[in-house]
Amino acid sequence: MDALAKAAAVFAVAMIALCPVALAADSEASGSLDGLMLYEVSYDDVKGVAVHNYGSSSVDLSDYSIADRTGTSGSEGTLTFSSYTVAAGATIVFVEEMQTGYAFCEQSGAETYVYGDNGASWITMTGSFNPAAGGDDVYLFRNGTIIDAVFYGSKESDGTYWSGDSFDVDGGAFIIRTGSTDTDTAADWSVYGRTTLTFDASIQYSATVTPFLFPESGGIPVYQAIESATSSIKVNLYMLSSANMLSLLCMKAAEGVDVDILLEGAPLGYTSYISNIATYLATIESQGGEVRFIGGTVNDRYDYDHAKYAIIDGDTVVVTSENWTAANVNGTLDSTPYDSDTEGNRGWGVVVESTQYAAYMDAVFETDWSTEYGDVTLFSDKYPNANTRTYTYTEPEEATFASYSATVTPVLSSDSSYDALEYYVSNATTRAYSEQQSLSDSYVDTTDDSPLNLFSAAALRGVDSRLIFGTANVETETVLDINMTTSIKAASMSTPTLHNKGVICDDSAMVSSVNWTPTSFGSNREVAVMIHSADVADYFAESFLADFDRYYTYEGFDVTLSGLNSTYDSGAEIVVYATVPQDIYTFVWDLGDGSDPITTTEAFVVAKPADGTHTLTLTVTNSEGLVETVTATYTVGGSSSTSGTDLSSLFGSLGQYAYVIIGALLVIIAAVATALGKGSKGKKRRS
Repeated sequence: MDALAKAAAVFAVAMIALCPVALAADSEASGSLDGLMLYEVSYDDVKGVAVHNYGSSSVDLSDYSIADRTGTSGSEGTLTFSSYTVAAGATIVFVEEMQTGYAFCEQSGAETYVYGDNGASWITMTGSFNPAAGGDDVYLFRNGTIIDAVFYGSKESDGTYWSGDSFDVDGGAFIIRTGSTDTDTAADWSVYGRTTLTFDASIQYSATVTPFLFPESGGIPVYQAIESATSSIKVNLYMLSSANMLSLLCMKAAEGVDVDILLEGAPLGYTSYISNIATYLATIESQGGEVRFIGGTVNDRYDYDHAKYAIIDGDTVVVTSENWTAANVNGTLDSTPYDSDTEGNRGWGVVVESTQYAAYMDAVFETDWSTEYGDVTLFSDKYPNANTRTYTYTEPEEATFASYSATVTPVLSSDSSYDALEYYVSNATTRAYSEQQSLSDSYVDTTDDSPLNLFSAAALRGVDSRLIFGTANVETETVLDINMTTSIKAASMSTPTLHNKGVICDDSAMVSSVNWTPTSFGSNREVAVMIHSADVADYFAESFLADFDRYYTYEGFDVTLSGLNSTYDSGAEIVVYATVPQDIYTFVWDLGDGSDPITTTEAFVVAKPADGTHTLTLTVTNSEGLVETVTATYTVGGSSSTSGTDLSSLFGSLGQYAYVIIGALLVIIAAVATALGKGSKGKKRRS
């Protein structure tokens, strides 16, 4: 045995001696699911854990224990078991307290047992087994050896039993294992009942797409799509309050069209509106349709069902950024959207004709529609005494809207919306635009997970990066700060009220319900669609730029760079100059070569960058605190030589400092001339 092997052996023995818990072999910690494994963890109002026997033979629980390693107060709890047999394929649920109505306690096909003071006699709890809502780690032991673990929420792994980030439990009632392998990563788990449809840019369904704007369209394309239905209409909306649209849905149900409507059960601040439309919904049900509500229960899969879409006849999908309110779907064209008396918000919508995309969205709808997960309420249970009503449908104004051939990529929250945004903005080469109703306080700083960081990085790559925010939700000071501290151009829009969540990246456009908040990305049900079509992208870009030109007011100040060559020899000294208006400035020069930025109060820098191709970033702050950033790319160690800058270029670049330098040179010249004159007077002529 060589010295390295001996050292490794000594280390292994020392670790076994120091650790009271034996380490599992790699074969036990990952791979195909087999035998007893952790299956669920409940951390919200109900506390508990479930195991499932993935093996082909029964197991004896007396060989196992389950530990909640770190509770909310730092305490630990462990469940141990006397002889109890778990059959192959069986699920056993252990719960602190049985509570009626909680899906975790009432799982079909599972055996459920209470632990603790009033628990089953064959279950012993030591300490407090209490998985924390904010984050925790739970372990399954066999004969004292850890064979499975899950880390979730804020609990960070040390890398011993779990790899990568902990599973994000933003919302939801409990988590459940998914998939057929155990990788000891977040990929093994999901919030119970949520879809897990990851973003895939390669999915591009062929489609015919009709784009439209709110308020200009008056929602007429939505009416036209619903009117065209002959067999089925499936609607999923955060808010449906338009009496005329409800009347149309009543009429379609009466015609024999299968109408299913899924609404958010507890919309924030608008719970009373549902009771106001209950008679319309009761009428739809009386004519053969069905209405359900998702959310507002103890088992909510999502914080909010904030989606806004409809599937018609299994081949057409309507996606909007806007709720179907009386103002948004008023049925009248609006050619003056900036007037103060305009109806409806600024938003985008599309009608997508594609059987493939419709099938994709139908599967999403059916999952959310299901009562299996305990968070969907039938209309008859929520409003058992609702009366029906007579209704009158008024056809909208006649109008035509252009359609374009395109491909479309589905995007969802909580599944994939941030991943999709990151992908498209990070790959933009010419333009990256977005109109956003909201910007979470946690995203104001350009941190790694902020959409602002994505757009700022795009701007630094030379992409035309612009944002418009609504004044109702994003403070003008925040927009000013974005302009001052990043290369993004940002505007605040007041009229019409900006409720949009649209994105344009090069020749693709996203119509979306996703606000820029962690909740909207991570724990709501949101629906977006990315349309790949230069025509559609230009259609929305034309509206965006009209809004931008009207509301962009930031003046800032101009900064230009000069003296920087494209290539330099290795070890060359570079001199770069900035031209700025008359003021007092601080200049921060980031050479982009890994060295620390250089701060100067003069408008030039002298440095010797490392070899390689770099992006110089100059951040200039004026006396009022306004910030401008400018970038340029250069290479050190290139083939062409560099030496310095000619005199005309030098003085052209020095801007406000040129006069000072010229004056100083004149003083020096005068001093030299004087000295020479005095010297000549003191000399005697020789023959």
